[in-house]
Amino acid sequence: MIKVDQRKLMNLGLLISGACATAALVLISNRALLYIGATLGVAVLLTYVLAAFVSGNSQGLVPIWALLYPLGYYFLSFPMDHPIFTFDRAFVAVLAAVLVVRSLQHPHFRPLPKNMFYAGLSWVGFLLIALISLRDVRGHGLLYSVRLLNDTFVMPGILAYYVLRRFDLRRQLAALGVVVSVMSIYLAGIGMAEDILRRDLLSFTPENVAMLGNTEMFRANGPFESGSTYGLVGVINFLLLRFLTSIQPPGLPSWQRILQRIGTFSAFLVSLIPMHRGIVVTWVVIGLIEAWQHRTNPAWWKHTAWKRIGLFVLFGLGVIVIKVASPYIYQDRFEDASNIQARLAQHQQSLAVLADNLWLGAGFGQFTQVVEDETKYQFFYQGVPSINYPHNTLLNVATETGLLGLSLFVVSQIFLVAACRQLLLKPGKNLAWWTFISVFVSYWVFGMDVSIGYLSELNMWYMFALAICIRYAWTDSSSSRSERADVRAGIAPLVHSYSIPN
Repeated sequence: MIKVDQRKLMNLGLLISGACATAALVLISNRALLYIGATLGVAVLLTYVLAAFVSGNSQGLVPIWALLYPLGYYFLSFPMDHPIFTFDRAFVAVLAAVLVVRSLQHPHFRPLPKNMFYAGLSWVGFLLIALISLRDVRGHGLLYSVRLLNDTFVMPGILAYYVLRRFDLRRQLAALGVVVSVMSIYLAGIGMAEDILRRDLLSFTPENVAMLGNTEMFRANGPFESGSTYGLVGVINFLLLRFLTSIQPPGLPSWQRILQRIGTFSAFLVSLIPMHRGIVVTWVVIGLIEAWQHRTNPAWWKHTAWKRIGLFVLFGLGVIVIKVASPYIYQDRFEDASNIQARLAQHQQSLAVLADNLWLGAGFGQFTQVVEDETKYQFFYQGVPSINYPHNTLLNVATETGLLGLSLFVVSQIFLVAACRQLLLKPGKNLAWWTFISVFVSYWVFGMDVSIGYLSELNMWYMFALAICIRYAWTDSSSSRSERADVRAGIAPLVHSYSIPN
């Protein structure tokens, strides 16, 4: 007879093996074999989901989603062009159903802390303003904008709320550490293969290349549609794995610690593969945050700071190697000022659109359609034209939802940070705060260079990482033990709530 712990270990091993097999199929197989493997994987996944509901244990669905999350956009989206069914939508629909069932079973539950409640209220207000901004949009543009709003801002919020209310993080720490490590490893494998082959292995659009003089620079994007998502997911995975490794209890098997170290290195590699200058700036800011965190810790400065300095030295040597081996890439990434000039021209265009649509914006997701055929919105900076797409998250929100939408959006972020600032008041929870602030700042530093706020696949993982930090900081081991006692007493996890104490 198989014991419960052995069964869990067997399920985890099967999931990891399946992920590795899927990555191998992506890299070496033909399309027919690829789809056969994907179909079998989906069948196994659906079987597992049904078994989870029958047994009343829905907790394991979150690690499964985390493991398969990057691959779902290519393999589990139907149809590929303007998909109706996606892996994320199905997953969030399940989580929403669980939350609804819990509310019906237990209508009276402890509210969230005030700052978190105000953050959510401001977020809902922003969503309403975004919908109102579509008052003049008709036809296909309206459907596109509503779908974009749902995928980009609604679904990540539902996922974060589920993690805060129901996810037993302390019980799932080991599983999360393994799946995030495995995910980082196969992301690095796919990205390196794309760089070597100079081909988009999981292509959503025509080949993702940028012409540089007489040669081509290929920018890997892994299983995502955007290289920006691919790079920043690597940054978030690095921070998240370092956090999960630090909070796991002693006695972790050596193979798991080795796996997490490999996963952490792989995540760092993933962040650099797309060659985004904004990611490099993000790493510099993370280094400054870490230095400030340990400013009064002489042991850190003695034993750890030199490693960070060594990384910067290696990066400088890498820049020199690129200059010698690929002068066109060096010129585009480090010397050519046209990218900066295009962004300055773009900011002028964005401000002009905002001035003409001051309060409610030009319509959520409608910026490009508004400026495309309007000569008054064509701007140049030193001869370089604007690119008809905001290269800044805040400007994107402002131009499409106006000052009302921007105000509510910014206020929601302020209340979110204010709520998490309380983590510093809880003994032993500083690591959760510093991980939260590093992920938060990374997202916004990069978001000032690229409009990543409208990338739904990135927002899902970003909100998940923040919710993990908050969930850990606002619960303790005693609450987790009481939750497990309730489960043993016969309360099914499907309808059981994990409330956050005030």
